[in-house]
Amino acid sequence: MIVSALKYFLVSGLLFVNTFIIAQGEFMNIGVMEWYNIQRFSFQVEEGRYAVFADNNKITELNKGEFIFIYKTGNKIEVKSPNVRFGQYQKIYLIGKETSNSFRATPITPEKDMRFYEDNLKVSLKPTGLRLVNNVDIENYVAGVVQAEVGPNPAPEFFKLQAILCRTYVLENLNKHEYDGFNLCDRVHCQAYYRSCSNKEIEKASKSTKGLVIVDSDINLITAAFYSNCGGQTVNSEDVWQKSVYYLRSVKDPFCVNEPNASWSKKISKSQWIGYLQAKGRNSSGAGPSGELEAFYQNQRKSNYDVGELNIPLKTIRSDWKLKSTFFNAVPDGEYVYLTGRGFGHGTGLCQEGAMKMASSGYSYPDILHFYYKDVHLVDLSALDFFREGR
Repeated sequence: MIVSALKYFLVSGLLFVNTFIIAQGEFMNIGVMEWYNIQRFSFQVEEGRYAVFADNNKITELNKGEFIFIYKTGNKIEVKSPNVRFGQYQKIYLIGKETSNSFRATPITPEKDMRFYEDNLKVSLKPTGLRLVNNVDIENYVAGVVQAEVGPNPAPEFFKLQAILCRTYVLENLNKHEYDGFNLCDRVHCQAYYRSCSNKEIEKASKSTKGLVIVDSDINLITAAFYSNCGGQTVNSEDVWQKSVYYLRSVKDPFCVNEPNASWSKKISKSQWIGYLQAKGRNSSGAGPSGELEAFYQNQRKSNYDVGELNIPLKTIRSDWKLKSTFFNAVPDGEYVYLTGRGFGHGTGLCQEGAMKMASSGYSYPDILHFYYKDVHLVDLSALDFFREGR
């Protein structure tokens, strides 16, 4: 049976269970605002109705517009309304009781902008403050991620593809924050998730692709890598992560070359560049084979800065100099070296700006998918058992 470690709340009296369940149409736990180290915040019902449980006992209900304050007080969590002090507890659970439920969480200490979320919220203690975990339907989460990752303007076909990528990613990475007690966080190293989706086109696109994921030839979820702009050519996976993956192959991409993140430049002093190259293995004279500062050009993407005696991984140079990509030329000019680059991001998998251009030009989301990922398959989660049993 295809199962995924999705943690969800099961309310019966009040029993909260971590379990293995079928992934499709279920809930997952997202750590939100984790880095704020929240000491106190307000919870207000935006839509629906919420039951408030504290240490497995129901203490109140909140209707639309009603709110409570939740504080860290020593090693306890205190709950107050404007008129009632409910007490101090170890854990608080706020559970939506209607078909559609949403809320706003507003950090008070430290003071931060309010966030809007759907479904449920769990509040517990951590050494530095309160831990907030949004227990959210996977499809509501996917729509929120798409809005955070790509903004409101692309064509609907791109929204559909991005929703499928986000869904595939989350199901492949369910245990990323297992140690912290949730599946994923809301930062970009998981997937950006800043609020519930407020864009109707994104909601529609997410719902229209509900349950669809991308699998490889062995019916395993793919590594759904994406980034902003490839600069005209994507990168083989082994040039980024040292592992060759057959569906993450370099392809020429004419669609992104005139988009906003297609080009960049950085000016570095000649002495700094020489010093850097010396530290990476250049000869101490400061001169290359030609007696001048090494120039470096990429008409097609390379994996290494291979000039003279040098052979430096380009991803190392990108990291050391905080460059937007590894797709750059090094052009000496007087006392400076100009790094003239193309693209923004690691370059493996889906080029978002190229895919957006394809979508606006009339390509369907399966066409876009197969342009960037080679020999992969769109499969509904409900059919995965069937396909795997037939292998």
